[in-house]
Amino acid sequence: MENIFVKDLWTELRSLLTKEYRTDPLFRFCLTFSQHGDIHHYLTHDHALNPPAHSLGSREDEKGAYAQALMQVLLSIVSLKLSIMEVFQKAFNLSCETPSGIDVEKNVKKFLPSATTSTVQMEVAIKIVDYSIRLTKNQSSLLIASKLLRTLVVYMTIRGFSFIEVLEKGLQNQRHRDWAIKPAIENSDKKKLFGTIGVPGIACGIAYVVNDRNALSNFPTGGILVIDNARPEYIEEILRANGAVSNNGGAACHLVNMAQSKNIVCLVATGNATERIAHGQEIIIYANKDPGYVQL
Repeated sequence: MENIFVKDLWTELRSLLTKEYRTDPLFRFCLTFSQHGDIHHYLTHDHALNPPAHSLGSREDEKGAYAQALMQVLLSIVSLKLSIMEVFQKAFNLSCETPSGIDVEKNVKKFLPSATTSTVQMEVAIKIVDYSIRLTKNQSSLLIASKLLRTLVVYMTIRGFSFIEVLEKGLQNQRHRDWAIKPAIENSDKKKLFGTIGVPGIACGIAYVVNDRNALSNFPTGGILVIDNARPEYIEEILRANGAVSNNGGAACHLVNMAQSKNIVCLVATGNATERIAHGQEIIIYANKDPGYVQL
């Protein structure tokens, strides 16, 4: 996909939004804010910019964070009933005569700062938060929406990601959200807990269920990590695991992105793994063919 066909993009975004549980602008803004922390974590944990910091995850996982942030911004724009075409045109200073195919990669270059130091990156990151707050207060502002979109695209470009690859990953993530795959979980019974295969294979080990009683920091090497949701800061524990199971997540979630780097078998979107699996229980993950399941 060399350029963005905005009319087609608007149609898909609208379709994806109608499948969401909450479509109102306020909730979409809440989700947009929830993504800010993730994308900023990669900046503060970049070893080149902050040598003492430990790595937060793979490049693919960082791209996934930008993909989620971009999708929530675009879905927020749709929920406000703003014209996607007009937002793109204003974001990249395009004329009204611009056809539906917009080459974002070409046009975003003129907005890149001359330097890409950590200070510049942090300033751009702060602008994303500022524009998000201003858009929340003025929910019909086409100008602020376009500035938010452009600033986010500039930021991901500075970090080395193209708009097209991030958009494609974001759309893929949104198509494989939990609501689309949870019906398979209804097949679970007393001995099998079904879910979606994140990384294929078979893994066995002692379950370590992360909750208020069992701290993530105590996770033993070679165990099966059982969690509600994966977060970027879970990277060290996930890479020590023999396998992983989560309540939530999709085919391109944080857990999958992190587990793929070391080919760690994982199963996501089980619905209630942290409740069904007993801490210290020996389990087997069968993720070798659909549907994947945990043998209890």
